[in-house]
Amino acid sequence: MTMTTSLRLQPSVAADAGSIVVGYDGSAASSNAVDWAAMEAAARGWPLRVIALSTAGCDEIRGAVHRIAERLRNNLGISVSVVDRAPNQPLIDGVTNKDLFVLGPSTPSSASSSLHRSVAPTASRRSPCPVVMVRGSFTRRIRRILLGVDGSSASEAAIDWACKEADIYGAELLVAHVSERGAPPARGDVIVEKATEECRRRVGNAALDFSAQGSPRALLLALTRDRDLVVVGSRGPSGFKTALFGSVATGLADHAFCPVVITHPQLAQSRGEHLDGSDTV
Repeated sequence: MTMTTSLRLQPSVAADAGSIVVGYDGSAASSNAVDWAAMEAAARGWPLRVIALSTAGCDEIRGAVHRIAERLRNNLGISVSVVDRAPNQPLIDGVTNKDLFVLGPSTPSSASSSLHRSVAPTASRRSPCPVVMVRGSFTRRIRRILLGVDGSSASEAAIDWACKEADIYGAELLVAHVSERGAPPARGDVIVEKATEECRRRVGNAALDFSAQGSPRALLLALTRDRDLVVVGSRGPSGFKTALFGSVATGLADHAFCPVVITHPQLAQSRGEHLDGSDTV
């Protein structure tokens, strides 16, 4: 992992600031996740906490993660802490609802599967914060965000998170709704119009709208080719479990061409009623 240039953004430090928490196990995928997490920590002015997963007596990963932490402190001027944890310990222990939890994708030939074995015991619980799966390549500055909406409370949480992220980076926000074929077109139009109106209220003309019919998974995946980040809400009462193993969110987390952020309905419960119910994103 290399990071040799500083990110020059005005940090967004708020009273409710949390931490960026990222898992690292020595794999290329987890190294990429640390790279993205450090960029986000610098942009937000938040501290970075690296969870290093290693077996007893394994000094290689411990040494590597401490060298990475030192380099990030020097290059980005961010606060970086390292927590050693055994692979059989839940990775999200200590994560709060103010944090952002970052992972790299697992590959069959990679040791990064230890990250996902660590997550599995907690999958039946609701994740306390948004989850980021760092897939594909990413830029040092987020300029184009894709937001998938469906009118649900999960969608409201995604709108809230995506608008804040767009504001941090000054990014364009493409608000997208894809209805299954045969669904009333007007319903999808209403969903995307309401969501776009809310986004424009918060980020101005940086919010654009997109509505179509077809396969939500296939069309949203195609749209990620030209985006730096995609944000979707999880569905159902199990939050984190649904987010990582549900239909559209699973497809994005497994195959998107850019990092994927999955938010949870609990983050928007205080905002009131749903915009409009729908079975698609």
